[in-house]
Amino acid sequence: MIKRNLAIISILFLLIPWFSGCGDSANTRKELSGTWERHVMSESGSFEGFLTFGTDGSFAFTFEGDVKGYERSAGSYRLSGRDMTFEDGSCGGAGKYRFLVKESVLSFLPLGDGCGKRKAVMTGEWKRRDTVGSPMK
Repeated sequence: MIKRNLAIISILFLLIPWFSGCGDSANTRKELSGTWERHVMSESGSFEGFLTFGTDGSFAFTFEGDVKGYERSAGSYRLSGRDMTFEDGSCGGAGKYRFLVKESVLSFLPLGDGCGKRKAVMTGEWKRRDTVGSPMK
C-alpha cells in the first residue's frame, strides 16, 4: 500500500510541471497583452519592430519608418498551452510558434511557418515596452 501511494505521488509530481506549462489561456493573454519591442535584422537592413497583443486574441505588428519588403500587419492569435498560432493578411497561412515569457522578455521559437518574413521578424527575444507612447495607442 505504501509503495502504491509513493508511486501515485511520484506520478503527480511529474505531471505538475506538465500541466502548469499549459496554463489558463485567459491569464496567458493578460500576461502577453501590451506592446513588445525587438531589433530586427533583415536582408534589407535593420529596424525596430513592435508587436502588440490584445486580450481578445488580436495582434498588430508595426515598425519605425519605412522598411523595404516589410509591411505593417494585424490579425489574430490562438493559444494552445505554450504554443501560439498567428494568422494575418500579410502571409498566406498560419504560423505556429512556441513562446516563453520570463519577466519582461517574450521569446518565440518557430514550430512551423511558411512565411519567411514573419518567421524572420518573430523568431527571437522581444522586450516589454512601456505602454506610454506605444505605437498602437
